[in-house]
Amino acid sequence: RRATATRVSGDADARATERRDMADIPRPMPQGAQGANANMQFMDFNRAQAYPNYDAYAPRATSSGSHGYGGGGGHGSGHQGGGFGFGARDGDVGGSYAHVEDEAPLLEELGVDPKQIYRRTMGVMHPFRVEDSTDEDLAGPLLFCLVMGACNLLAGKLHFGYILGWSTLASLGMYWLLNQIIGGGEGIGLNRCGSILGYALLPVVGYSGIVLFLPSKTGMLSKALAVLCVTWSSRKASVGLIQAMPQSEGKRMIVTYPCMMLYTLYIVFSMS
Repeated sequence: RRATATRVSGDADARATERRDMADIPRPMPQGAQGANANMQFMDFNRAQAYPNYDAYAPRATSSGSHGYGGGGGHGSGHQGGGFGFGARDGDVGGSYAHVEDEAPLLEELGVDPKQIYRRTMGVMHPFRVEDSTDEDLAGPLLFCLVMGACNLLAGKLHFGYILGWSTLASLGMYWLLNQIIGGGEGIGLNRCGSILGYALLPVVGYSGIVLFLPSKTGMLSKALAVLCVTWSSRKASVGLIQAMPQSEGKRMIVTYPCMMLYTLYIVFSMS
């Protein structure tokens, strides 16, 4: 039995060795498989051949120091690179940001001229000066309305909507009235009318701030200041409107009366 087992074990080892030898022998591939492998495309890791335009995005050396990101596959700095950006070249960033320096200031684009507001404000502050009101600036009147609303808010009254609403209605009403007075001919524009009425509001705005420190809003001192501010504002508004329409020179009282009613209403907002 020992001899038989030894012989069987030897035959098994021989068959295993034969199978390993057969596996190592190269075998010919079928005809169809050879044609398919011949047409198979593999990725080429040669950057110059696979991406012929790759170098166009790389940072280039320049005489002036600048920085560039990307392009050459990394972060470039020092004397090469074309400005800040991804793959930017020399002059690209300067060209893209050059138009920013040529743009007008933000306030000018919005139609706000601080020097003009200051000039018109100083003209209203002088009771007997006739300022040039040919412009149609509305930024100053809007600022005065907000300041007056803020003063009323400090007194515990929320009148922003009333002030802005009455200012709009007053501008529309005076615009219609003045153009009806002169009849034919060139009338006054709506923006110019609102600008004159709005800048003349400045004395009333001052009253709304002063009345916060008075012991009584309905006392004699408060009433005297109210009459003074209404007269001041009405005079500045009527003079400005008559100057804008020389055709209505003899109708100043017709223009002054609605102005007095308007500014009296603003005084009531502050006194109530």
